[in-house]
Amino acid sequence: MRKIIFIIITLLCSIGAKADTKKADKLFDRWEYARAAALYEKEAIDHPSALVYYKLGLCYMRMSNYAKAVAAFDQVDKKGKFSIPNFYLEYGQMLKANAQYPEAKEAFKKYMAMKPTDKRGRFFMESCDIAKDDHVDDLPLIVENVLPLNSPYADLCPVMFKDGVVFTSACGKDKRTRIDGWSGEHFLGLYYAKRGGSYTDFDHLVPFLNKEVVNKYHDGPACFSPQEDTLFFSRVVRDLRGEEKRTIGIEKIKIYYGVIKNGKMGKLREFEFNNDSFSVACPFISADGNRIYFASDRPGGYGETDIWYCRRTTDGWSKPINMGPKVNTFGKEKYPFEDPEGNLYFSSDGYQGFGGSDICVAEKVNGVLQKAVVLKQPINSPGDDYGIITLDEGRRGYVTSNRAGGQGDDDIYFFDMADSLIRARNYAIGKMRTAKPTPPPPVEEEVVVAKPPVVAPPPPRVTPPPPPPSPPAKPKPVEEIVPDYEDLVIHFDLNKYDIRPDDFGKIDKVIEWLKRHPGKRLYINGHTDSRASEQYNDILSKNRAKAAAEYMQSKGIPAGRLVTKGFGYRQLINFCGKGIQCPEAQQEENRRVEFKVN
Repeated sequence: MRKIIFIIITLLCSIGAKADTKKADKLFDRWEYARAAALYEKEAIDHPSALVYYKLGLCYMRMSNYAKAVAAFDQVDKKGKFSIPNFYLEYGQMLKANAQYPEAKEAFKKYMAMKPTDKRGRFFMESCDIAKDDHVDDLPLIVENVLPLNSPYADLCPVMFKDGVVFTSACGKDKRTRIDGWSGEHFLGLYYAKRGGSYTDFDHLVPFLNKEVVNKYHDGPACFSPQEDTLFFSRVVRDLRGEEKRTIGIEKIKIYYGVIKNGKMGKLREFEFNNDSFSVACPFISADGNRIYFASDRPGGYGETDIWYCRRTTDGWSKPINMGPKVNTFGKEKYPFEDPEGNLYFSSDGYQGFGGSDICVAEKVNGVLQKAVVLKQPINSPGDDYGIITLDEGRRGYVTSNRAGGQGDDDIYFFDMADSLIRARNYAIGKMRTAKPTPPPPVEEEVVVAKPPVVAPPPPRVTPPPPPPSPPAKPKPVEEIVPDYEDLVIHFDLNKYDIRPDDFGKIDKVIEWLKRHPGKRLYINGHTDSRASEQYNDILSKNRAKAAAEYMQSKGIPAGRLVTKGFGYRQLINFCGKGIQCPEAQQEENRRVEFKVN
């Protein structure tokens, strides 16, 4: 009888455990990670397994609780080789976000061994050394927690408004907000705080404006028009269900805007490029009001989410324009901010930074946007850093971060370059390590007017015979410049080797340069994306190089000066390796011919 009772109890416990796991899995699939994590924690105690710890770690990773994510992933790693390759990529990213760089490198190495065609493994492994070394000799700038704005929950993305700031918070002081199953906190809303005598002194924290701004779910971050009479903000629209929710993989976010008059919000309107199939979020209006920047996973981008912009026209906003590869990567770019000089700041997890998402800047030099770089510590940290705005010509500003030592989830920080000559845009990896000393002011010297001395008359001069005239100097040769990189690369349609009509002009520039330099040879290298077989792509890449060479020969360039070669997909310029799902814009980057002068 006792044996039967023991068997029944064991079966009931087993059934109960399975029921808890199934319930946790359902919550996980509905993105209710806070509730799912609680059940996985219980299951990990009662019936520990690598899979349960992996799902628990994923919950904490998506809740941005990176310390708990590492603790769970550590348990997966202790149980031996895990069968899911992506675990080691995620494990490495979580270790890096906790500044455990040597351990992160080992995780990335394991990922590389299991997925050798995915370049992200090596990319992130190399980033660990960059992150470890680059904080040496940093300028000791001030980074201070803005305590009056921060709560035990998420507080983020302040923007200047009137005599204070408007920011986004999950503090729950607006009693109409509910609890979010993803984070376990209140849904985000907009709040206002009046500034006191300094950049870190605030009071009178209240919900922003009237009920028109309050939503069932998340609102924020926000921005304002230059005249501060129109509010733009992100809003989560939760209408996905079932398979559609699993397929899209993210809640749809839209931008709304409304006119503020007499302290009241007028009727809200949707941004004209919102869409039910993808998200449009994180709006920012330029200082002159002529551009709106935003983040989106709309088709045609380079990665998971990209920075886009629209120009203001007489008829409204132009069609969205992608910021291109100087800004966007295979990862997530969000939270754009443009300073009055046109330098574009944003956050990204697709650069070789310190961990999590890092604040980057694409500096504008002589009207041309440069390739973006990662800002140094302590503006960035191993955690998530984003939502930067700069003040006082870039010497001061605010950032949002979930770095260690904060008040709660995400906190708002103030940074100050003090009296250095450095601006935030200059404080980037590889650009500047220490402040240049401020030159001392010029010393005014007393000017003494002396009487002219009495000088004896000079001896008589003997005129030498005139020298023969010098031959005229040879003019210095004008240095010819090789066309820009953009003019040395052409791209192709899928499975095609026909030169696009728009690319003949690029090739003509190379032809003109070769005609001025008859002693130079040109290497024409063909490439493909990673789809189809290796043999097929080798032939296709050779045909692309041959098509370009034949056109150049038709324009008078001898065949002996042209060297063609096909590389197939062996020299990809991004992470779109075999079996990796990539946006078409990134696949197209690999379908190219490169011209290299020798």
